[in-house]
Amino acid sequence: MTAVTISDATALQGVSIALEEADRLGGVILLFASVSKWVWRIGGI
Repeated sequence: MTAVTISDATALQGVSIALEEADRLGGVILLFASVSKWVWRIGGI
């Protein structure tokens, strides 16, 4: 029972870390998109 609980906790921790990384990556993508839009607007390309 303990082994199952430990592996479940580890799996949950892994999922949690993966979600945090995905969230951070999403933020970077959004930031890049807004910077690109701003540069495009300023540059008049």
